[in-house]
Amino acid sequence: MPSTSPIHPSIHPQRVLTRTNLEQFSKAINLAALKDPSVRISHHINSLNAQKSLRFDAFRLNEASSFTLHLSL
Repeated sequence: MPSTSPIHPSIHPQRVLTRTNLEQFSKAINLAALKDPSVRISHHINSLNAQKSLRFDAFRLNEASSFTLHLSL
């Protein structure tokens, strides 16, 4: 079962964001990665999704669990 603990207060599993807070979201991801070097973020564009979402698979190197962040375009 995926972990539900956020790596940063602004980053939560299954969080859907709009284009207007993309910059803030990106900064939060970068800040989380800087604070915890074990955090890895991979970017996958789900072109089959009718809502054109950008999916971020985030995980920690020391944990088996991961979670997915969704960004609505």
